Amino acid sequence: MKKDNIKLILSFIIASLFFLASNTFGTELRYNRQLSRNYAAQWCNSFNPAYINYASANTDCANFASQALIEGGLSFGCVKNSDIIGKDGKTKGETGAASLITKLQESFCFMKALGNGKQGDIVAYKDAKGNIRHVGILDENGHVAAHTNPHCFSENLSPERLFGSTLKSYEIWTFPDEDKSKKCERTWDTLKTCKASLKDKSTACEIYDPISGLTKPKCPPSSGGRCAATVSGEVVSLGGMEWCMCKTSPSGDCPDDTLTVGTGAVSDGIMPSTNSSSNVAILENGYPYDMYKLLASFGQDARIIKASELSPDMDVALLIIPTGGLNGMDNSEFFKLFLDEYVKKGGKVLVLTQQYGYEFLALPGGVAGYGWAEDQSCQTNSSYIYTWHNDLAGQTSSTPSLNIDGYFTNYPENASVLLRRTANGQPAFLTYPYGNGYVIASASFT
Repeated sequence: MKKDNIKLILSFIIASLFFLASNTFGTELRYNRQLSRNYAAQWCNSFNPAYINYASANTDCANFASQALIEGGLSFGCVKNSDIIGKDGKTKGETGAASLITKLQESFCFMKALGNGKQGDIVAYKDAKGNIRHVGILDENGHVAAHTNPHCFSENLSPERLFGSTLKSYEIWTFPDEDKSKKCERTWDTLKTCKASLKDKSTACEIYDPISGLTKPKCPPSSGGRCAATVSGEVVSLGGMEWCMCKTSPSGDCPDDTLTVGTGAVSDGIMPSTNSSSNVAILENGYPYDMYKLLASFGQDARIIKASELSPDMDVALLIIPTGGLNGMDNSEFFKLFLDEYVKKGGKVLVLTQQYGYEFLALPGGVAGYGWAEDQSCQTNSSYIYTWHNDLAGQTSSTPSLNIDGYFTNYPENASVLLRRTANGQPAFLTYPYGNGYVIASASFT
């Protein structure tokens, strides 16, 4: 790795340690209408292979709409009598049009729109008796996208034009404004008490035991090699319940130009000793020990922390999510709510590049982009300084040579873009405030 890359990352780590956590609390629901609309536009004419589809039963409309809602940041994981919806391809979406509207009201405070609605709202079509029979997603022009008979934002809301004489009327259901959404606030504590069924949570990599009520890992064997995926089973305790997890590490790329921080995977199961009282923590997912070795080489201690040990009130000033650290975490409601509340309380999160851009959606604030498996790796003069920042003071070139694998396409409006890719001008390093804390996102492979 080049010295530029090390100096830049360490400067952000050191700066983050000067902030102390505050005592604010609470987690407001976040719904990114643009991401929901984009998902609907992408899959309105086809079926996302990551999900089960119900086209053969002519009941895929609510399933499709629920997928778009999930893409926008809403999760049905703790909604009573609802199936879990995720990107793992082992679960199914909401299949009832009427029940979807009921659950949006009860669990997410959706309400009937007084006007024409807006992008990301749900339109519900009724038959002559007033029963909801069909749902879709609105775009910014008031057009609808839906399954099972596909509509792709090319038609207005008129039920006659879309369905002839079958459906007679429609109503629009909208996510409330900020003040009203606080009434549906779900905190870390309330989510931990969620009694979602373990059987529904089980996936193809798990064996469900109806007698004990637990699931046990049934993980495929790991393949060898420095950059190959490794699979391991782990049972963790969250919210008073035992969860089986088959954890698969990211794979597909080695660090750019074969430049690595350390010596690769720790051999013989011997892990380096860490400081359990350090106020810098590295999430044990992805490549945490490479990051730890980098910090240790500069005299900065840190602790390695498991996902099951995370708490918004932990005594950690900076949480580092290493390269690949969000792998498998973007569907975890527990993890996303933890990050949201931890940062709002004053915590700082530094996240490095991930294998796929959608994994950044786990971050608070709405970050998305492309990961190292979706982008061309660059190293020499890979980026340029876009916005001056004190933490860039140590850079000796306006185009530092960094191991850049990916870039960002969606980020909060109040974000400061510090570095952009030389190749395409897209953000590669940015920071933004969230609540009383900060999020620092980098496309650097470390």
